[in-house]
Amino acid sequence: INADDRLEELARSVGLKDTDELASRIMELKAIAGLRSKISDLGENVDTGLLAETCSVHPLMNNNPVKLSVAELKDMFDALR
Repeated sequence: INADDRLEELARSVGLKDTDELASRIMELKAIAGLRSKISDLGENVDTGLLAETCSVHPLMNNNPVKLSVAELKDMFDALR
């Protein structure tokens, strides 16, 4: 979602093909470290609509380079199930 020219340049500067490979490597590192990567890893039934609404108004969203709507956030969270 946040892949842009700066992130593409970062990926290439560390020897990766593109931001997709960067994302894959990050997921691999999370797995090695035993970090959760999916909402289902929480072991609870999460209301992704409520989560999206809550996140959309959180002050940290102001730091995100791409403005996301509640619907886009919900879609992202649903993909992380």
